[in-house]
Amino acid sequence: MSSIRRRITVGTLIAVSGFLAINGVTLYLVVRDRLLGERDRGLTILAHSTGAAASSELSAGPGARPSSNRRYALEGIAFSPWVGDKDPNRGATITAQEIWDRLQLIRDDSNMVRTYGVAGGLESTGWLLHQLGKEAVIGAWINGNAETNRLQLRTLARLCREGDVDVAVIGSEVLLREDLPVEELMQLLVEARRMIPKEIPITTADTRESFLDHPELLPLIDLVYVNYYPYWDGVSIDEAIPTLAAWHDSMREYAQGKPVVVSEAGWPSGGDDVGEAVANPENAARFFLEFVSWARLNDVRYTYFSPLDEPWKERYEGPQGAHWGYRDRDGVLKPGMQAVFDGIATDIGEPQLAFTSVPPPGSDANLVGEVSGIGTLTHHVAVLLQVGGVWYTKPSYLAPTVRISSTGRFEVDVTTGVGDRQATRYAAFLFQDDFVPAPVDSEVEIPEAYFARAIASAEVTR
Repeated sequence: MSSIRRRITVGTLIAVSGFLAINGVTLYLVVRDRLLGERDRGLTILAHSTGAAASSELSAGPGARPSSNRRYALEGIAFSPWVGDKDPNRGATITAQEIWDRLQLIRDDSNMVRTYGVAGGLESTGWLLHQLGKEAVIGAWINGNAETNRLQLRTLARLCREGDVDVAVIGSEVLLREDLPVEELMQLLVEARRMIPKEIPITTADTRESFLDHPELLPLIDLVYVNYYPYWDGVSIDEAIPTLAAWHDSMREYAQGKPVVVSEAGWPSGGDDVGEAVANPENAARFFLEFVSWARLNDVRYTYFSPLDEPWKERYEGPQGAHWGYRDRDGVLKPGMQAVFDGIATDIGEPQLAFTSVPPPGSDANLVGEVSGIGTLTHHVAVLLQVGGVWYTKPSYLAPTVRISSTGRFEVDVTTGVGDRQATRYAAFLFQDDFVPAPVDSEVEIPEAYFARAIASAEVTR
């Protein structure tokens, strides 16, 4: 670079930095967009480094009330910044300053934030999230309009290249709404992978049923973003988390080793009842606490829906559409929600293991038991039987442990060998997944390692 060019570049950077410090983030974004058209890519990259100066000038605004520090931060939240009756489906737009003001209400709530579009002013959200030190999960809003879909995809790809995106989500519940046939969504995913840097994961978010009905989506996504709503399925609050946990088990099988993220889960604090699902503040707070407790216990990644009430959604979802937030429209925590941010989890007690069905002598029935007080996704059970005075691993030497269902139940075939129907004793041991016990074959005593590493155990004589 010539000395004249260097002087021009440095002078430009100084001018841009001063401009940012005076005018804040909105004007910064204008300058940044202009810089993107410059041939000197180095100048564009350096301009990003002035983001800290811009963010220091951002005002929280007269209506914003930053939340206080808390002992626990959520894994993630699914965030929409629209205020009052502002409706993106009717052409509403938003400024970077307005988004920043909304973010102040929830800035301490989570470490990861998911969004739902990159038009109408939402393009700045990823950059703003990075100024707050948050992981930015940025979505392209996909519907039945091919032209707007292309624009959303191109914009998202640009933001990825600029470093404003950590995970790219191509569409939200596109298949559930039947906005596009699966073939067209797949084509958009193929295009997204071609346009977006390889190091940024891509996915689409949809319901469990949509994914299970379309396994052809799996090769095109890097991780599975799935929405769970026991409320919409008419499930009672008592069964909401066991049901959701069972759904998650099925999705982990679908994913074939790819990460599964709960991209949406929540319960409305008001609105219509759906089947046995009652929308009220008590159930919303209970679901919030029990869901977060389950996710923490099982190391499940999630973006909870939603941090803030959005009145505009009532026209699309009915009265409950305006009541999905754990905070109200002004950012005030609703009754019962504080417990989660205080680090409280549901009382699960000490790890326990017990037999619930022991087959009688001579029976071909399976041995059944249950565990509690642990994460069912991160533990397994080893079962042994004693026959003829010696112990054997069940169901087989090659399968020394069995999985635990989302409800805590385990079941094992204990009649896989000659003479097993005449077993006199059964023993079961609960282990973390990082320990796989050595199988036992014709041993008089159970190895000491079983007792040393077990979190809980049970034994029964028949």
